[in-house]
Amino acid sequence: MNFTSQILLVPISAIDHEDGTYSLTLWKESPDEHLLTSIKRFGILHPPILHKNGNNSYRIITGNKRINAAKHLAQEDSILCRIIPENTKQTAIFSLLLEDAIAGRPLSIIEQIIFFEKLIKASSTMEAVPMLEQLGYKPQKHILDNLLKLRSLSEPSLLAMHRGTIQLKNGRKLLNLSEADQNQIVQLINELHFGGSKQQKLIDLCIELTKRKNMSIGEILADFPSTDEHGQPMNIPQQGAALLLWLQNKCFPQLSQRENDFKRKVARLNLPSSMHIGHTPAFENKEIILSLRFPDWHSLDNVLEELNKLIQKK
Repeated sequence: MNFTSQILLVPISAIDHEDGTYSLTLWKESPDEHLLTSIKRFGILHPPILHKNGNNSYRIITGNKRINAAKHLAQEDSILCRIIPENTKQTAIFSLLLEDAIAGRPLSIIEQIIFFEKLIKASSTMEAVPMLEQLGYKPQKHILDNLLKLRSLSEPSLLAMHRGTIQLKNGRKLLNLSEADQNQIVQLINELHFGGSKQQKLIDLCIELTKRKNMSIGEILADFPSTDEHGQPMNIPQQGAALLLWLQNKCFPQLSQRENDFKRKVARLNLPSSMHIGHTPAFENKEIILSLRFPDWHSLDNVLEELNKLIQKK
């Protein structure tokens, strides 16, 4: 995509700081100390890209943080910028925006969604699909559609995905929950520091319980004990483990009962440490698995013959 541009010294007052036409964030982001220090010492090393918007007015395509940092420092009245002409096609501008963005760092999944949402609004879905390739996707409409579905998530959910707190596959599962339930899940994940497998289990159990009981997550969690079985406060890892176990017991009470019965029966046997009794996954049948541990092959040989005789008799 070819288009002309020129480097000009632009008055900061002529830049529309409130316009978010090309912004890829849903949240106001202030320049960090590192950027402020860099600009204070060396100035803006990479010129922002602006789109001319009428006489003496410019929209920010890229470089919003750099411009805000320069404005905050108030060292100069004007900054050097790359100017894209007013008559440039929107598709070309968004292509430039994407190329500049991914040159700096990988875009978060939420920034990708915002990009395509704005591109489609400014041009069309047909123009957006080919740009999926720039982000490593296959240029297929259903991939774009699946990506854009995540835009309906609650704002805390979007922010958690943007920060990488919630994984993409778990974010997709949140679509099955109400906005209030999504927010409750995000709060729990943040408070309990749940990573991939634990947050996946939390979301799966909560989805199952909300459907089964027709209740909100807040209502379900109202009965969750705030202390351990001895009435003592729990630290964060203990709270997390207790919550997942409690939810699993709520979700699969029969399975939990079988597990407890099995543990009681094993405890009554008073087995030596070299023996272990297990069960099939989810007690799918009545089989019992006996495991024996031997220190070496010689020890196994001494017992194996007698074990075979016992098994044959049975």
